[in-house]
Amino acid sequence: MSLRVLPAELICSILDELPVRELVGVMQVCRLFRDTIKSSTGLMYKIELMLATMEDVSLNITNKAAKRELLQRYRKAWSASPWKASSRKVVRLMDGPLWELCGGIFVQSTGRRELTFTQLPSQIRGMTEREWKVKVPFDIADFCIDPSLNLIAAIEDKNGHGRLHLLTMFSGEKHICAEKSVVKLPLPPVGNTSYNIRISGELVAILTRTWSFGSTQWVTKFVVFHWTLAKQKLSKTELGDDLNLFSFAFLDGRHIAVAHGDRTIPQGELVAALTIIDISSRIREDQRVARKVTLYFPSFKSGWSLENIEVACDPAPCYSASPMFNPPFQVARLERIVSVKLFSVDPQWESEDAQQVLVPAHTLISLVRSGESTSNGGVPWHEWGPRKTRMLRAAALPNLAWCYPVYGTKCVGREQGKVVIYDFNQLAVRFAAGSPPDSQSGEIILHSDTEEPEMFAGTITTSLPYRKFTSEVPIKRDDSVMINEDSIVVVKETNDTFIVYSL
Repeated sequence: MSLRVLPAELICSILDELPVRELVGVMQVCRLFRDTIKSSTGLMYKIELMLATMEDVSLNITNKAAKRELLQRYRKAWSASPWKASSRKVVRLMDGPLWELCGGIFVQSTGRRELTFTQLPSQIRGMTEREWKVKVPFDIADFCIDPSLNLIAAIEDKNGHGRLHLLTMFSGEKHICAEKSVVKLPLPPVGNTSYNIRISGELVAILTRTWSFGSTQWVTKFVVFHWTLAKQKLSKTELGDDLNLFSFAFLDGRHIAVAHGDRTIPQGELVAALTIIDISSRIREDQRVARKVTLYFPSFKSGWSLENIEVACDPAPCYSASPMFNPPFQVARLERIVSVKLFSVDPQWESEDAQQVLVPAHTLISLVRSGESTSNGGVPWHEWGPRKTRMLRAAALPNLAWCYPVYGTKCVGREQGKVVIYDFNQLAVRFAAGSPPDSQSGEIILHSDTEEPEMFAGTITTSLPYRKFTSEVPIKRDDSVMINEDSIVVVKETNDTFIVYSL
């Protein structure tokens, strides 16, 4: 029996059960499937969400035809060449030293006991600007937020020691889901300590780096705990107490990536490393070793030292849009790029170099699940880097404040005084490469690059495909840049301002 005798509605209903990647493949099977899919608003909306690295927000009851029209405008705005913003807003840095950007919400501390929240606008997704303040009865040493959970995780400076408070984002009261509103953790004295805090669903992770007078290296502590139950899930002991930890990022609800210095086996040379840990692999509470794999970066030149590693992967894998703002669609949580920035200096401290390695989160997760090379202590660069990553030149020195260079599959950088957007959505890259060139294709990079970075010994080849879009957003040498769902934010630390360019 020919499929043509079946009603188009029935065929669409069957095809709608397919994962989106298989749906794209079905379009190439025959003309009937291709025409049926292209004529279906719902199926094309599903495909176009994937091409934009977005997912539907089911709580938003706008019909799919209207959502698809908004999505097409959104894709066109991000893919415009050159990229242009619909609005520009200058935000002054307030009296407090702390700030945070998550899910389109920008937060600053006003003094030590007040936070000012600003919902950044988006004309296309219908997100209006909104501002509110939250006061707390303690001095905030650092904090992190998750709008989808209405959660603030704030560290208190309590007589030189830290405690973690779990509060609601809109009122500052104890979070209803937290068994304890104040959690005692093995945190160091606050004074000369820097914090890295991240939230992913029911998990909160904290990395502290403390420099003590007379010490020759940083003292680091790392803990992951279940914040609703106040129960520890992972500590630095499971990584190695002697490791110098720099930063970390959640990859999904089970896996976390921790950047550190390490010594290779058997050469014993110091290299930058990224350890991917499966937190769920601990079967018993008293089991100290979680399943993990360590990935090594290229060897440094003789005498060059590792100064810092900044790893970022945003948004959090369990993040979802806040019901209060209820946009039609949001960034896809399963399609994210991981940024690893490496900073190094030469023996005389006369030259510095910085390189940024981009790799899909699912690639790192797959290396743990396959158990690749765990028996010999790790995976050398030549076994994973050249085929699975892309290396780009980064700003020469670490940012004075933590910035967010990636969001979803997009990454921001700079070239010739302008902000540049790199999109690592692999389906979108293949789709653009197979379509006639247009103004929304961007510059498609499919070839491998072979470079000779100053910090590394020998040439480095990487090959992860991407698209590049140049913007009209100016950026100076001392500026930093961040990206979010609907905006690019230029951080001007020298004059205490943030310039927000929104779609």
